[in-house]
Amino acid sequence: MININYINNIPDCNFILNNEYYNGKIKICIDPLCSCTNINFTFKNNNDINEIYSFDLDILKNKIVNSKNNKLSTNQYLFAEKFINELNSDDWNLLKKIFSETKSIITEKYDPNKIIVNFDWKNIETNGAMIGYLDILPYGEQITFEYDSDIYYVDDIYCVKHNCQCTGVYLDFYKLFNDSKKINPKNFQTIMIDYKTKKYEIQKDINKSVDVNYLTKELLRTTPELLNILKKRHLKLKTIYNNFLKRENIQLNIVVNDKINIKNNIAGRNDLCPCGSGEKYKKCCLNK
Repeated sequence: MININYINNIPDCNFILNNEYYNGKIKICIDPLCSCTNINFTFKNNNDINEIYSFDLDILKNKIVNSKNNKLSTNQYLFAEKFINELNSDDWNLLKKIFSETKSIITEKYDPNKIIVNFDWKNIETNGAMIGYLDILPYGEQITFEYDSDIYYVDDIYCVKHNCQCTGVYLDFYKLFNDSKKINPKNFQTIMIDYKTKKYEIQKDINKSVDVNYLTKELLRTTPELLNILKKRHLKLKTIYNNFLKRENIQLNIVVNDKINIKNNIAGRNDLCPCGSGEKYKKCCLNK
C-alpha cells in the first residue's frame, strides 16, 4: 500500500511491503534548466534504519531510471519494481503534479545570476527578437486563467535588448483543448501590455470567436498581481541576458545609423567582425 502526501508543497511518501513500513522522502532536481523528469525516492525501514532504498522514477515515462549513470543494485531495483507496481493512475498523476509544481517553485525562487543560458544576441540587438519567459525557464510558473468555462494559457514575451528601457510585454492567449492540456499553436490572440502605464493594444486576433478585449479584462480581473509579475519576469530575463553578454565578453554600445557598435575582446584584428558586417575586425569596429 502506498500513501503519497502533498501538504504545503512538501511531498513525502509511505510504503507498506510485506507488513514492513517504509517512510519515504521525495527529492526533485533543483536545476531550473534541467530537462529530466525524474523524481528521487529514498525509503527507510522503520524497524531497521540500515535498510535503505533509493531510486529515481521518470514520471513522464512511468518507469524506473536505471541507466549507466544511475545504475541500481539488484535489491534497489527489485524494491523499486514492487513500489511502481503499487502505483495507480491517480498516484502517477499526483507525482506529475508534485514534479511540475515543485519545479515551478524552484524556478521562480532561483537566483537569476546563477542561470547560464545562451542567446542569439545578434538577432536580439539587430532585429529586436523577443524572448519568451518559458522559452528560457521552461519550468517557470505558467500564467493561466478561465473565461466562459474555457482555460487559456498565456505566453509572455519580452524585449531584452541591451539598454532598452521599454516596459511593454507581448501576451499570446492560447485556448486549451478540453482537458487535454494541449493548445492549437496556430490559433491564438496577442496583445501588447505595458506594465508601467497599465495600457494595452491588440496585436493579433486570429480567433474571432472570442473578443480579445474580454480575454484581457478577465485576465487582469482574475490575476490582479499580473502587472507586477510581468515586471519581475522582465527584470529576471534582462538580468540573465546581461550576464550572458558579460560572460561572453560582448560589449554593446549605442546603436548608430541602424548598425550596432560592437566591441568584443575575443576577436582578433584579422578575424571577421562580430557585428556581422563581413569585414575584418580591424577595418570595422576595432576603433569604434
